[in-house]
Amino acid sequence: MIDVGLVRAVGTYLVERNRIYRLNRENLLKLAEVRYKKQVKRAYEFVPFYKNLYKNIDTEKLREFKDFKKLPPVKKDHLRGLPKHQITPRGSKNLLPVSTSGTTGRPLTVYVSFREIIHGLLGYLRGLDSHNINWLKSKIALVIDLREDSAETGYIKKGLLSNLPVMFENILLLNTNGEPKEILKKLEVFQPDFLGGYTGMLSHLALLQEKGFGRISPEKVASMGSCLDRKLREFIEKAFNADVFEVYGSTESGPVAFECEFGNLHINEDMVYLETLGEKTGRVRVTKLYGEGTPILRYDGMNDIVKLNEKNCGCGIEGKVIEKIYGRENLSIFRRDGGVLTDSVFAKIFSPLIYKLKTTKVKATKVIQHSLDKIEVKVIIDEKEDDVDEEEILSEIEDNLKRILGDVEINIKKVKRLSKRRPMVTSRVNRNEFSRLFYL
Repeated sequence: MIDVGLVRAVGTYLVERNRIYRLNRENLLKLAEVRYKKQVKRAYEFVPFYKNLYKNIDTEKLREFKDFKKLPPVKKDHLRGLPKHQITPRGSKNLLPVSTSGTTGRPLTVYVSFREIIHGLLGYLRGLDSHNINWLKSKIALVIDLREDSAETGYIKKGLLSNLPVMFENILLLNTNGEPKEILKKLEVFQPDFLGGYTGMLSHLALLQEKGFGRISPEKVASMGSCLDRKLREFIEKAFNADVFEVYGSTESGPVAFECEFGNLHINEDMVYLETLGEKTGRVRVTKLYGEGTPILRYDGMNDIVKLNEKNCGCGIEGKVIEKIYGRENLSIFRRDGGVLTDSVFAKIFSPLIYKLKTTKVKATKVIQHSLDKIEVKVIIDEKEDDVDEEEILSEIEDNLKRILGDVEINIKKVKRLSKRRPMVTSRVNRNEFSRLFYL
């Protein structure tokens, strides 16, 4: 008996994969508007949460992007903790739960269909295509979050590999929460053509390789999950002798953008619609333009600050690009002049520990801004490693902070543990006290 769901998923793959190259910008946006309206209609008619949220809005009159701005934004707290039947279509079956990591608060669980998984993975495959990685023939290693309810487990293990196991014997999955030396050993046996993973783990693996703990030679490396500092990118590229590119997305939205061979971070405009709370730079709101599970409409929960632009790229894609990802707005501290330090700045503060001091002794950090004049940094240091003196590490952190913040009091203290359920950056400064804020 033919699996209808599988047939639909294969059809989605064949139609969608290269669309972003085939269509010009005008037709791509027309398609996006049609898909946006379809998702609004599905949400209003079949999903109780949205039925209540849009009860005073005539959704039939919403036809263009400017109309959709009349819809109220959805925050993470709106969806967090709601039962499945409130955020999925009535009568829906075989939906898989996928959850955020909870690094900025309690995890959020949303639900996706198998076809939706295939659709979402296409966004990531476009990144491989743009760098000439054949996902069917190349040896692919992914060092990802393999928690039972993570997006990666839902999409790849439960979705793709469980339904099509024979097709993907060329893929090795490793847990990013594992021991880096053990991960490098397994990678050395596998010898991937392509390596993808979180920025922090990739930098650890690169340093281990530089120190002689293993040897892999991927052609390309994809980084995700954190802002990638330019010097850290260069360090990873040199260690693996491979080009590094970035992919950007979230559990809720799926793949948002991929970096092409020309260095531009292209938005999958047929799959997501991005808007910012500023003309070009601001907190991002995302709408997912496909799916049969939990609708994601004008979603405010990514909390990322991005700068958008439009480009006609040499790779053949025209349209919106993400010019810069600043990082989480809710994980930021402030300078006296209104400068805002987000993830992209913290990467410049802490990445030198890897590429300059050549150490991974710092296992975790927490930055607390008590006032504009006082910063506290809590640091967990691995006592087993003795490659670099602790004082040199703490001095590097302090110097990098002062270089950006100026003359402020900085107290750095060693701690044994930090709560994973609490934000790693907090500020007690009221952002509303500034007449002007700008992102560094």
